[in-house]
Order: sequence, then C-alpha cells, then structure tokens
Amino acid sequence: MQKTGWRFSSTPKISVLLPVYNGEKYLGDAIKSILAQTFSDFELIIIDDGSTDNTPSIIKYYASIDPRIVVVSRQHRGLGASLNKAIDLARGEWIARMDSDDIAFPDRLLRQLSHLEQTQADFCGGAVEYFGSWNSQRFYPKTHEACGVQILFNVPIAHPTALGKQSAFAKIRYDEKVLHCEDYDFWQRAWAMGYRMTNVSDIILRYRIHNCQVSSLYKDIRYQGVDVVRKRHWKAWLPDIEHDELMLIIETIGRKNGKTINLMPALKKLLSQCSGESKEVFLFNCFRTFCRLASHDPLAARNWLSLVKFGQNNYHGRDLLRAAMLATLSITRLNEDSSLSQYLRRIGAGLNSDFV
Repeated sequence: MQKTGWRFSSTPKISVLLPVYNGEKYLGDAIKSILAQTFSDFELIIIDDGSTDNTPSIIKYYASIDPRIVVVSRQHRGLGASLNKAIDLARGEWIARMDSDDIAFPDRLLRQLSHLEQTQADFCGGAVEYFGSWNSQRFYPKTHEACGVQILFNVPIAHPTALGKQSAFAKIRYDEKVLHCEDYDFWQRAWAMGYRMTNVSDIILRYRIHNCQVSSLYKDIRYQGVDVVRKRHWKAWLPDIEHDELMLIIETIGRKNGKTINLMPALKKLLSQCSGESKEVFLFNCFRTFCRLASHDPLAARNWLSLVKFGQNNYHGRDLLRAAMLATLSITRLNEDSSLSQYLRRIGAGLNSDFV
C-alpha cells in the first residue's frame, strides 16, 4: 500500500471514530495526530457527547480548517451510544478507533491497512506506549488464535488502536448497557461470531495514563462488567466446566485473593489446547495472575513450575527466574501495590516475552 497525498473524498477509505466528553485538556493533540496521518484518505467523525467544558470550541476550530472532520454534538449518552452513532454515520470501508486523550503515530493507519491486506483479518490493533502517570510499553498477540486466548484474561486489542471492517463494526455494534468495559465485551462477541483479529508488532499509539480516565474513575463498575465477559469466554472454551468451579476461577483471576491451586485443573485443560504464540500468551497471563496471588499463596511458585512443566516438558531460564520471583513475593508477603512488588512483576513479565 502506498502513501497517499491529502485529499477530501465523499467516500473515504477509513472512517476514524473519536468520541469525546469533557476532553478539552488533551483533545487537540489527539485530533492533530489523526490529521497528520501519512495515509490521508479518511474522515474523522467526532462525537461531542454533551461536553460542558471547552471541548466544543476546540472541535469547531479544527473542523474549520479541515473538511475531513464530521462533527456531531448531542446530549450526554455514554461511550457505547456515541460509538454506535458514529458507526451509523461512517462512510468508509474501514473504521478506526481513536480516544480523545491519546496520540497516534503518523504512520498508524498506513501500517494497519497494510497488515490487514497481508493477513486478511477483520480487525487489527497494535502495540502502545504508555505515558503520563507512568511509562511503559504493551504488546498484543499477533495471531487470531492467540487473541482468542488473550480474551480469557483481558482485551486482545487496545481499543484506541482498533481498525476493522465497517461491515463488522456495523454487525457487532457496542452494547450500550455495558459500562466501562465496552471494548472487552465487543472483542469477546466478535470472537464468538467468527471475526478474525490480529495486531501489528510495532508501537502505533501513545496511550496517556492519567487519573481522570474512565478506567480509573469507575473501577468497581468496570470489574463487574469484566467478570461477566470473562465468564462468558471461559465457558466458551470449557463448555463442560461446573458452575461453581467457573465462578471460583473468575473471582480468583479478577481479584487479589484466592489460591493458585484452585486454578490448576482448568489452566491445564486450557493449556493443552494451546500451541505456538497461543501458549506463550496463555502462560504469560497465568504468570501475571500468579503474581497477584503470590503474597497470599505460599505454593504459587510450585504451581507455576507445575504448569510450565505440563505445557513444555522442560524449564527455560525465564521460567525458573519467574518461579524465584513468585517465591520471593510469597515469602515476603509484599503488598501487591508496593514499589518492590511492582518492580519484581515488571521484570518477570518482561523476561523474553513480547507481552508486557
């Protein structure tokens, strides 16, 4: 796919959806990062969801200087409703998501379209660089099979990096009753409907971390929704699992309490279904779960090695070092939120792994 020059089109290749509610602080940077894309055959649909700050003025300014911007202003109805409205308006063959507080790399759209052409997938995301309150990077699974495994634990695609077929977005749509985990619910239903997912391995977006994010302000409500989606996906992978065992797994994975031994039968069943990247994604997420439980579970390190042995028949250096870190967390009973605990988990997560 070749870089295109700037042009206005009544039938753009991509419709970029940018919902915003009281986003005056960072909105300008987000809009500029889209307008500066090397692939320029797009429309930018901005849904002002009843903002009461200076957001409308910022949108008006950028709309006045670039005809590719489509603006809808209305009463506050929430993220899901805003996205569905934008989907209905989208004229592009493809739809891309963008958040009002993030910054897209200039070649984001070009890289993703090229990758979708190569893989023939329906949805594509990419790696992100966290900045703001803390700095880090996160990479997501490359294959559709590994994305399906990732959904057992969390989202397979970072929402503001998503680019997919307009027809798929229109078919799936967002569930407006789901609050603060709309993307997790969307990806699980997309997987269940047979749509294929992938991610580019490159970092394509700077993901801002700050205290005013929805994920920070509404954690309890979000956790409730995440549990519902996670339970649905585990049941899809393990249709014969007993209800009580399923509920114990969901509670243990989603919270800081519980014992790793309670997870072992189900984890081994799932691990036996994984290979290649899927296995790596599964074991990495298991390690992260064991880290959250280690301070309450003296057997976390032993159970981790048992799981690795079951899946690989031999230990690698990173597996032994991760076991040592789990043992340290168990013996010292470090609080999960302590600086040392977070440091150990970051090191363990980064050992020879693409998934951080």
